[in-house]
Order: sequence, then C-alpha cells, then structure tokens
Amino acid sequence: MRTINTRMDIEDLRQDESAPAVFTEHISEFFRQLEAEMVGNETDSFSLDPNGLIILLEAGDDLRSLNFTELGSESGECLRRAVEFVEKLNLVEVQAYRLEVMLDNDFVVTIFTLAGTHDEEAEQWLSEQAQRSRRQAN
Repeated sequence: MRTINTRMDIEDLRQDESAPAVFTEHISEFFRQLEAEMVGNETDSFSLDPNGLIILLEAGDDLRSLNFTELGSESGECLRRAVEFVEKLNLVEVQAYRLEVMLDNDFVVTIFTLAGTHDEEAEQWLSEQAQRSRRQAN
C-alpha cells in the first residue's frame, strides 16, 4: 500500500514503475486536478494531508484490512459502509477501480487499485459497487 500526498510521492511512483504506466499516469492526472482545484498556481509545497489522501493498493494488499480512524474491521463492513462510490476505470491496457471514502465533510480518502489483484469476494464487491454507483449517477 502506498500513500500519496505530495508531488514527490507521484514522482516516486513513476520512477519505481511498480504499477502499469497508464495507471500511474491516471493517478498522476487525478493528483494534478486536485492540486489545481485546491491551490491554483501556488503548488510549490502542495500536500493533500489537510483534506485527504490517495491510497494505491498494491498486489497482496487486502481491501478489508484498511483502517481509517477506526473505520476498518476484521470483516471490512465498516469500511464498506464508509465508501461513497466506486468507479471502474477502463484504461486501455488495464482495468482499475477508484473508491472514494468520506471520513467527514473535510477529509476524503481516494483509493486506487488494479482490477484482478484481490480475492474473489473483494473483486465481486468492487464490481457490484461500481455498478451501483453508475446506476445512482444516471
């Protein structure tokens, strides 16, 4: 699991090439959009910390074990209730998910994960949540 708060975290992700390039670029663009919305042109020391963070789940990370201010649990039910929406991303070469977890009105955790890197139950839940979120948006 990687935490992304700053531009340096994005650069580290790009340099280590642990994720597919198209996925890394998508996360980088998402970060840039947040940066532009929050501070405009004053980006020298921008950090997501005061308002949220980006989490990148890597192979072997368990979605159910995430715990943000006691939202996680052994079964993952608390975290699952905190997820506002799940979006399935079709990034040409790979498929991924983006989850938004609102801890309060001022702090949002965005989770990115590649599709197919979780156990069958977690993959099923992600797929169902993405479909539900899509229906609610329409």
